Amino acid sequence: MRMLGIIGIAALASACGGEAPQQKPAETKAAALQPGEYEVAGTVKEVRSTDSSTPATPLKAGASVAAVRACIAPDGKLDHKLLAENPGDKCREDTSFVRNGRINVQLNCQRSGKGGVMQLANGTFKEDSFEIEVLSNTYFSGEGDYSATRALTGRRVGDCPAGTQG
Repeated sequence: MRMLGIIGIAALASACGGEAPQQKPAETKAAALQPGEYEVAGTVKEVRSTDSSTPATPLKAGASVAAVRACIAPDGKLDHKLLAENPGDKCREDTSFVRNGRINVQLNCQRSGKGGVMQLANGTFKEDSFEIEVLSNTYFSGEGDYSATRALTGRRVGDCPAGTQG
């Protein structure tokens, strides 16, 4: 009986003492990216050969990625130019998830005279900006296959020019 009394007092003391746990403010995530023209730039994090040859790309680790402008349509569809590694690549979207603050897009691209470039973009967004990491893997017909990782940041710069996507 004495033990139950001690346990009860200890429980009451621990319940009354100290501060209540702090509630972290809820982060609000945008449901969708605002349509419009976006500018994307970033850096190359890594480039490595996957076939023991010299990578067939001008990308170099640590280098800046040239800024690109393209549109995001009212339905949330990203223009492939925003993510593509090479502006001449012809890409099709295999999968796309752009909602609730998350971006996950897979592009299957063809580089003229070379072969395939698979690109997987994964990141987060707010209403008018996004941060993503894009992993590229090549499947060329000859030597030069590589894997590259780019960190990109996009921000809305205005409405899309007339006659363009968006």
